[in-house]
Amino acid sequence: MSTRISCSSQILPILKRNYNDLELTARYDGTFAGGGAERRLDATGGFTLEGGRTSVMVMASYRDGNPLYLGDRDFTVRSLRLQDENNRAAFLARRDPLHGYTTNVRSVSGNDLELLDGRSLNAPIAHVPVGYAGLASDNGAAFLNTAGHYNLDLANDPAGNQYSLLFAPTVSSLALNLRREFTDRIEAFVDISRNDSRSLRMGSSVASTDANVTLPVGANNPFTEAVRLSVPVPGYDAGRLRTHVDLLTEQVSGGLIVRLPREWTVQAEYSWSRSNSTYDYPRDLFTQDGADALVDGRLSPLSDVNAYPMDFSGYVPGGAGQRDFVEAEWPAVQQDATLRVAGPLLNLPAGPLRLAALLEQWQQYTGDQLWILSTPGATNPTYTYYPEIGSTTESVYTELTAPLVSAVNARRGLLGFDLQASYRHDATRTGTQPLSQSITVPSADGPFPDVPMQINKVTGHHAGCALHAHRKPGAALELWRRDTAAIAFSALRV
Repeated sequence: MSTRISCSSQILPILKRNYNDLELTARYDGTFAGGGAERRLDATGGFTLEGGRTSVMVMASYRDGNPLYLGDRDFTVRSLRLQDENNRAAFLARRDPLHGYTTNVRSVSGNDLELLDGRSLNAPIAHVPVGYAGLASDNGAAFLNTAGHYNLDLANDPAGNQYSLLFAPTVSSLALNLRREFTDRIEAFVDISRNDSRSLRMGSSVASTDANVTLPVGANNPFTEAVRLSVPVPGYDAGRLRTHVDLLTEQVSGGLIVRLPREWTVQAEYSWSRSNSTYDYPRDLFTQDGADALVDGRLSPLSDVNAYPMDFSGYVPGGAGQRDFVEAEWPAVQQDATLRVAGPLLNLPAGPLRLAALLEQWQQYTGDQLWILSTPGATNPTYTYYPEIGSTTESVYTELTAPLVSAVNARRGLLGFDLQASYRHDATRTGTQPLSQSITVPSADGPFPDVPMQINKVTGHHAGCALHAHRKPGAALELWRRDTAAIAFSALRV
């Protein structure tokens, strides 16, 4: 069990004339058990001009943290030992052994292991004893002492105690809000924001899956049949097996609010945002020659590799200082334009009949999506291009609300009673590509071919009517509702 502690320091708002504010907050979160600490700094400031008709607010934030590794907690080891006590059959059913502190062994056939001298282990699994010098010391007799059990302690490698439980984030953001009252009836606003999130995860499950090999019958195998090995790789550079996930989002929005006579309001708003998500992740732990070296005796997996380290520096892809990884980039752009109108149409005994209407166009589309496969030793990376996709939705919405009972003519036990009718129309054009549509291009800059999209059109209509009762302020009870909807599909190639 771990307990999280947090500590924060805050400079309280400095209030001055004309409502000028500044607030700074610093925060630290950590645990008594260590690992996974996070730090955060926030700043918010604002001021007004022209007697409050113009207001400016700026917000900035920065947050980072330390990785929380598997080795920082005993969750994994405790769960494995609990399963070993209650359901060891699940371990025996696995084709590959568990990844442990020392090499774990399983017979390929699932039958009980038997040493070359005829002695049976009476179990299909075993593990290399801690401190074991290798087959030359006893021809494998030490496996009689570990028969029927895997080593369940975490490997001292990038798939064990050096593997991040969580991504370590670094997030910075900046936002600006401007508002201007031109008159008592006209107001404008602009919002600008930028958020940059970068996350890092050390280690990879590749270190366990790629270190699973089949050891055939032969001089390097003390058993009478082929066995599967899960080999820990202590000393392997965890930095080679790291995953990055970065997301940059930028947004600009602005609008105009006009308050017309007779309580009518018109609001126009436009927003534009762009995001770019990139990530890269590792591919291979060893070259094929490295996998062969675990089998043919050049490396010694059937010894305690912690006490007798293997030198696999010559078997990593590309050698020292190079990574074997896949990189992907997914850009996207969104645009949203809306026009809202609201106000009373005519007066009824219980109050005005009100209209609310909306016109909206919403667009979302991707840019050039690119996968990059970087293989050390290759002349150039491989670039795979995925054509653009996107959608556009145009919407119309109207709503009428007629009060039948209100504060003007309220009855005992009934504060309000109203009838609401609405209609919505949506027309969506979606441009898609076949799932298999990917194209190899010569570089990250293309050229990118012009690929036609499959355009799908969807038109929807929705009409509704409802009765609401108000027995107390702020609480509405829907007594009756009737909805009708229709959807039409069509598709064409452009």
